[in-house]
Amino acid sequence: MFNYRMKLLLLGFVVFGMGLVFRLGMVQIGQHEQYAQIASSTPATPIKPIPPTRGRILARGPGGDGTVELVANEPCFELAVYYPVMDPDKWWISDQLRTMRRKIRKQRNESKLKIPDEELLPILTGQIEQFWQNLGILTECPLAQLQATRERTTQVIRSWVENVHKDRETIAYPILEQRMYYPVVSDLDEDQAIDLRAQLGNSSWVIVRPSSRRLYRRGDTLCHLLGRTTRTPGSLPKTTKIIEKDYLPGELEGLSGLEAVCEEHLKGYRGWVETDEDPQIISQPEDGEDIVLTIDIALQEYIQHRLKKQVRQLPYATGAAAVVVDLQKWELLALASVPTFDPSEYVKKFHQLSNDNVKLPLFNRALWGRYAPGSIVKPIIGAWAVSEGTVTPFQTFYCRGYLSENLRRFKCWLPSGHHDVDLIHAIKGSCDIYFYRLGELLTAEGVSEFYKKIGFGNPVPIGIDNAAGRVPTQEWFISHHGRGMSAGDARNLAIGQGDLEITPLQAAVMMSAVATGRYQPPRFIVGKPLPRGRPIGISAYALNLVRNGMDKTLNDSDGTGHKYAFAEELTVRAAGKTGSAQAPARSIQWQVSYQDPLTSQPVTHIVDNLTRFIRSSPVPRKDLNWRTIRSIPEMKEEDKRDPATGRSQGLAHAWFAGYAPIQRPRIAVVVLIEYGLAGGKAAGPVFHDIMLKCQDLGYIGDRRKITFNNWQIERLHEIDEYTDE
Repeated sequence: MFNYRMKLLLLGFVVFGMGLVFRLGMVQIGQHEQYAQIASSTPATPIKPIPPTRGRILARGPGGDGTVELVANEPCFELAVYYPVMDPDKWWISDQLRTMRRKIRKQRNESKLKIPDEELLPILTGQIEQFWQNLGILTECPLAQLQATRERTTQVIRSWVENVHKDRETIAYPILEQRMYYPVVSDLDEDQAIDLRAQLGNSSWVIVRPSSRRLYRRGDTLCHLLGRTTRTPGSLPKTTKIIEKDYLPGELEGLSGLEAVCEEHLKGYRGWVETDEDPQIISQPEDGEDIVLTIDIALQEYIQHRLKKQVRQLPYATGAAAVVVDLQKWELLALASVPTFDPSEYVKKFHQLSNDNVKLPLFNRALWGRYAPGSIVKPIIGAWAVSEGTVTPFQTFYCRGYLSENLRRFKCWLPSGHHDVDLIHAIKGSCDIYFYRLGELLTAEGVSEFYKKIGFGNPVPIGIDNAAGRVPTQEWFISHHGRGMSAGDARNLAIGQGDLEITPLQAAVMMSAVATGRYQPPRFIVGKPLPRGRPIGISAYALNLVRNGMDKTLNDSDGTGHKYAFAEELTVRAAGKTGSAQAPARSIQWQVSYQDPLTSQPVTHIVDNLTRFIRSSPVPRKDLNWRTIRSIPEMKEEDKRDPATGRSQGLAHAWFAGYAPIQRPRIAVVVLIEYGLAGGKAAGPVFHDIMLKCQDLGYIGDRRKITFNNWQIERLHEIDEYTDE
């Protein structure tokens, strides 16, 4: 009985096995073409990313009303290549060889023709290389650039593959990122996209698809701050699963400026969609956040235009900067630097812009320009000296036009001297002798320490990088001059000269401290926490004294700032301080010599960019010898003597700093004109006009009807484009 059942069971297995073999045979023979076609086609990506919309960068409208777009997004197209064509893997190669084999069999009408992989593989390799060469011709993109993009993309995806399979002995299957399309040419317009689609035909190796790029709506407005984005090669993996914060090759990423600083907010998060016959969204994309700057668009664009006009009118000026701070909300209302450039043409004009070492249009003078501040530091130095009890409020020093018979080189700007002057009148007349004496009493070390307390020597924490400037110390003097600090250094530091350097932004924070008694870095992005501030440690009485002096500087007819900066049209009273800081000419061309390391022969070069040459030099920096052969500006002989005083004069940067109203200050303004020579004459008129514009916009006094409409703003862009003049 048992044997009978076993025989029946064995018979059943045999029948089942024969049926299975028959079925497999039918599949292989009867449906061979159908399955071969499926296997040889380019596998569809099961899941595709949905890119988010990058956040915009906005500024406030005139008077702070509403917002205006600075940077937005505009549609474009990109040419993307199927990843296996960049980095062929065994699965894709196998599929391609089957396709080739099937086509050959069909052409020869030999369904059982055997063609070994060794014969087909070189053909496939040649097709891939020819594909890339043709792509370069069609897109007019250099082959080396295409190959560089290809290599960067494969490096990132290979790292993903390695990370996903790191716990396995062998890689058993391709991951999702190996079956996606990645851009190799971006920012195509519609005509280019149509043309490429027509020429590429139905190739499954490459597609032209919609994309987006950054659009700069206000021309050169805040061009030095907005920054740029780049098509990232992708980010290296941190986990075995791709996450929203990682970058896929070809996605936009902030590279510099606000685009980089605010990347976390602007970027957004991608979504994912299944690409079946009935597509299903797995996760919705989360668009990036808009960033709103505290900048007033009308004030910013007016100041840029006004600075450009002033630089053009002055014989030696090479650039300018201006900063306006709202002292009630502690926000930046304007941060201007000229010359400027159009960010939308940055790539096209990069060589021209980056090699212009005369105008330096890419240089942000407001944040990175380091200049001796000159006399604009006198009010805060005087207030500190009184507050510390170093001098009494109405103590006088005698000014004869020079410090003493033995120290004639320490001159006052006024040859006849100011005679007996106290602090208030020393500020009003900008008497150098008074502050030389203060410097002697305060000592160089003491002045340096005070400058550090009010923020000099450190970047201003506004949320975007800026220069620290320089406050020379005893150690700095020893390392750079081979000596310690002297009484002469104390005198120079007290009038904002010597080795002291600050930025226009630092000057604005300092002037805000004079107006309010508080060191408070301003906010730059709406909604961001206000940077931590602190009292400057100067008594209210001492501050009121120097404010009185600044009041007289601007409003008294014999004040140094009255002639050029006083604005009769203002409905409030403003205070200000002039500054003229002696400055050497800027070197723009050098002769560099060294001994050739191979031939031992002397070599000489004329270079326009010394830093770039040193970086790529064939010999170490210590073996290079260089000397300046050209500097700017070059003063004319007739200008080397001040017509007002008859004294010889050299190049100087022009400053004007102040605030308004005198009671309960609401704004602080700083203007710098590079090589403007006289602070009152060069920077004063710009200060005057900025104050009136602030009144028009309602920041001080009674708000007037705003006539600076959008059409006028656009006209400024048209007449102030970057030129080679």
